[in-house]
Amino acid sequence: MLEEEETSSYEASSIDSEVNNPNDIDDKQSVTKQPGTLSKFSGKWTMERVRDSLSEEVRDYQKKYPGERRNIFYRRIAEIQNLIEAEGWRLKPPKFNKENCSFWLTDKGITRVKRVFGILLDTFLPHANLVDRNGEKIPDLSIKSNPPRIFAPITEEEAKQLERQHGCGFWGITERNIYYNIPDDITELRPVLEFAYNKHLGQ
Repeated sequence: MLEEEETSSYEASSIDSEVNNPNDIDDKQSVTKQPGTLSKFSGKWTMERVRDSLSEEVRDYQKKYPGERRNIFYRRIAEIQNLIEAEGWRLKPPKFNKENCSFWLTDKGITRVKRVFGILLDTFLPHANLVDRNGEKIPDLSIKSNPPRIFAPITEEEAKQLERQHGCGFWGITERNIYYNIPDDITELRPVLEFAYNKHLGQ
């Protein structure tokens, strides 16, 4: 279950320089504003807009990954952000760290913060006890065979129900998140993202 953060203020586009694994992210960590806030833009999101919004620190770190992989990551973030705006979901601008991007919800004013879903640049999770849908441990994969993936803090039971109802098959499971391969059309995962949003919105 997603933990909640109690703060006096919140800006979701900050950078967590030393957090790589979403299962290790402490949702109670303090969040402060950094340069490159996505909300300063208006209009349709593109890969270039996402990339240009990143801090120099994050851009430099992500250069260790192949350009094609980075472009997939930025393009998927743009597609998710466009979907969020089209659906009218009340989410804060994405929050980046070096290897993932999370989408956050504020509830009860600006004091309670919840991460509702995100996308991983690198899904190598050596300490996450990652298993497949059959409960078998997923072996460590090379970067080439381990593309960016979406994660959502929902339960395995909820993920299986979404799969039965909408055909949204999942790739892996950890204690806190369900992981999905990203389809060519991001709207195919809309039921998952909408469910995660409504779940943490309290609906």
